[in-house]
Amino acid sequence: MNKEKYFEILIKGFEELPMRAKSLILEHKTLDEKFLSNVICDISVSNIKSPIEKIFLVAFYIHTKEKFIYIDSQKKIECNEKIYYVDFTIEYDDYVNYFLPYDFKLAIECDGYNFHQKTKEQVDNDNQREFDLKMCGYNVLRFSGREIFNTPMECVKKITDYLEYKIKKGMV
Repeated sequence: MNKEKYFEILIKGFEELPMRAKSLILEHKTLDEKFLSNVICDISVSNIKSPIEKIFLVAFYIHTKEKFIYIDSQKKIECNEKIYYVDFTIEYDDYVNYFLPYDFKLAIECDGYNFHQKTKEQVDNDNQREFDLKMCGYNVLRFSGREIFNTPMECVKKITDYLEYKIKKGMV
């Protein structure tokens, strides 16, 4: 990719970020230019459409910059004869998440009110989904859209604290 195309993707990617994600970037002025451009390009070429997922991912990258935790977005999971697309997953990986046990799987769901808690049917579907994911070996953590919008760095800290706790206690 030539430099002009790269900067075009970078500028367009930043413009498409929700205002809250942009403010997170601006709040962390110590982030170097290369890191920021990688974050913006990664988000802009991903298949993430939800604003709260973009905010979450910016916060995740900022918080875990030195931890080298690889997160996958919109992963397709076949579970109990159903197919789910999970917002984010963190799993064992030979190259980056090698500190996790081989069979560790974490699903992270970002629940916006309009898509997850507006009707009883949506709540029932989410409960069934979480049950199925647990039956397929996934630990599941959920964050509300409001929680992600208001305290995105705290949400991500909860995830890294959870990982550290599970590893320390040998529970994964």
